[in-house]
Amino acid sequence: MMTRRAIVATCLSLFGFGLAIPNAFAQSDAEAKGKKSLSVDVSNVGTKHHDATEAKAKTSEANPVGGEEVRRDPKGKKGLSPFAEAMHRGDDAAIARDFPKAKEAYQAALSLSPKQAQAHYRIGQVEALAGKLSDAETAYNDALRFVENDPTLHATLLFVLADLKERQGQRDAAIKAWQAYADYLKTESQAKGYPGTADERRKRLIRYNELVVESKVVKDRADLRVKELEESAKRKAQSAK
Repeated sequence: MMTRRAIVATCLSLFGFGLAIPNAFAQSDAEAKGKKSLSVDVSNVGTKHHDATEAKAKTSEANPVGGEEVRRDPKGKKGLSPFAEAMHRGDDAAIARDFPKAKEAYQAALSLSPKQAQAHYRIGQVEALAGKLSDAETAYNDALRFVENDPTLHATLLFVLADLKERQGQRDAAIKAWQAYADYLKTESQAKGYPGTADERRKRLIRYNELVVESKVVKDRADLRVKELEESAKRKAQSAK
């Protein structure tokens, strides 16, 4: 059975969050164990639908993390911390593609832990999905500023920043960003990433730039030839008079 983290990662990657998402949705073992497994009682199948709906609503109000019964712990050691709950709310909203609600939840998490790189990163992801690339870049850079002992998250942030530059049409900046990503993976053995992707993207961008230059040369030559033909036609017309 897939864990919550795997489900969230899969859904968000399908929505366009990027290749390295699974590592970005890590949670502590204590937080993961904070949820109690739910048991299914088939003897109540005949219960009226409105009773089940009402019970579910009450459960969701009392336990906002996926509507499941949870064990809470302000320190996040024996159960879910308030920070983790806010992050879970953001994840659920992001999966539902309610990006404003997701951002609000992640910001609530940041109000509890302003230097938490994961929350900044996820804000960047929902901003990117909402088409706010400039705001996404700001959030990614904030996350990069606060990322510390997490080489894989650091690499992920370099990846999404390079991808963002490419999506913004900043090819030269993207080439440098992909190189920075590749260099980091080479120097940081603990980081998990995709060095082959960096090399491929750089090559494609470099070739694209070359084609732009080559096409300009061809266009200039064609324009010059057209001009010459037009002038020649004018001279012939004048000579015929």
